[in-house]
Amino acid sequence: MTAVVQLVELNGAILRITFPFSRPDSSLRLKAGRVTPSMVEKSIKDAISQGWNPNSSKGIFEYRYECI
Repeated sequence: MTAVVQLVELNGAILRITFPFSRPDSSLRLKAGRVTPSMVEKSIKDAISQGWNPNSSKGIFEYRYECI
């Protein structure tokens, strides 16, 4: 499952978050799961600490969410 985050006001850099889940109706062999707002928030904070700059207009930053 994938989520995309971008500051609309600035047309800023895109953050693409990949979660290790598939949709319940998907034929993929990944486990089904739910993406919560707190998971998205953690992903944004982690991506910023890893170098994603939401105010930049430079491309796409890839982030993989890891389940603990």
